[in-house]
This record gives sequence, structure tokens and C-alpha cells, in this order.
Amino acid sequence: MYNTRQNKENENSYRENYADKKEIGRRDFFKYIGRGLAGLAIASGIGYSPEAYADNIYYTTVNKVSEAKNPAYVIWKEIEVKSKYQPGKDASNRVEQLSKREINIRTSITAAGAAGNYDLVVEKGDPVIKDYKNITEAAIKTLEAIEQNQ
Repeated sequence: MYNTRQNKENENSYRENYADKKEIGRRDFFKYIGRGLAGLAIASGIGYSPEAYADNIYYTTVNKVSEAKNPAYVIWKEIEVKSKYQPGKDASNRVEQLSKREINIRTSITAAGAAGNYDLVVEKGDPVIKDYKNITEAAIKTLEAIEQNQ
């Protein structure tokens, strides 16, 4: 059997010792706060601005978004609606159809971007890219040609 009185005494002495070790002075407190704020400033990138990348890049021939001389955009939803793979919620092969649709759409976007000599193809509304052209219709035509043979 355990001695409960001894356990309580050990617990109380542990709490007292632990509390004594955790007390810090005002000067130390501000030193730790200053170090923490400096670390946050460095981690958050104050004074450092890396190049922002587009959220959805479907096709690219450049290493940096800022290097794109001839960018374009697509509207995924418009292309998705035109696909012949439109699985219902209860379709037994839903996952397979969704997979085929996504592969076909990405392939059509890549083909449309390459055919038009575009450096970069992103989703419409990307704030990083300026003066880009809509190639959604070209991607839809390519998608229809891909799915016609399937």
C-alpha cells in the first residue's frame, strides 16, 4: 500500500520547489519578451519579402512568376462543366470518374498553354499576375478532343 500522507507531502514540496524555480524577475521577463518579439519579426518576414507565387499554377515554363512575359488564365469551373465525366453523388465509380476528369482538365490546360506559347497559366483572379489572357475556351476545345477519344 502507498503511504498517502507521504505522497501528499512529496507533492506539496514538489509544487513549492517548482514554483520557486519558475519565478523570474521583471528584467528577465522583459528580456524574454524582447527576444520573442525579435524572433517573431524575423520569422514573419519583416524587412524580407520573398516572391509571392500564384495559388494554382496549371502550366509554367518559367522558374519565377515575375519572369512570365506571356501569362494566361483559365476558369476551372467553366472547363469542369464541359467534361463528359460528371459523376453523381451515388455513382459507384465516382472516384474513378473524378480522377479521369481532373487528369483530362489538367492535360487540356497544359496543351492549351503550350499551343499558345504561354509562359504561365494560373487560375483567374490571381492577384500576383497582371495583364494575363483568358484561354478557357482553348482549354475546353482541347478537353472535348481528349474526351472524344475515350
